[in-house]
Amino acid sequence: MKWLAIILSIIIIALLIVVFFPKKIEKGIFVPPSNKIKICLFFPDDQEEYLIPEQREIEKKEKEETIARFIIDELFKGPSQESLHSAIPEGTKLREVYIYDGVLYVDLSQEVSKNHPGGSAAEIATIFSIVNTLTFNLPQYPVKILISGKEQETLAGHISLEEAFIFNKDVVK
Repeated sequence: MKWLAIILSIIIIALLIVVFFPKKIEKGIFVPPSNKIKICLFFPDDQEEYLIPEQREIEKKEKEETIARFIIDELFKGPSQESLHSAIPEGTKLREVYIYDGVLYVDLSQEVSKNHPGGSAAEIATIFSIVNTLTFNLPQYPVKILISGKEQETLAGHISLEEAFIFNKDVVK
């Protein structure tokens, strides 16, 4: 009984201290959790010699396929810097993005080939603008490019699309 009275007394005293002598709370800046993530896009320079990184923010999503779709949407919007240009041919649409067997598939409409200006430099710029952008932001996946839902030999006659691609640091400045 005696111990119970002592424990109850300690609890009551502790409560009284908390109520009548609250600890002074330091004021700080409340930073709400962000619903944005930073991504890096790669756009070719004017000579299509190198891809130049450009940072943006997109809405945070749970599914990696949804993040990839948002990233591609930003890439399709083009660069904000005047010295850069989009490597995505006019009229190209993103048909689908999905992950299968550890590979990130990007299915583009046929305009990516039909409207491509041609030349190996332009083809490298288009392929690696897409691939480097995705593999930089989702490095766990190699990228396979499909056209109208099918595998193609090349995009515009120079670079094989038969295998999945990984980040190519040699084309980045």
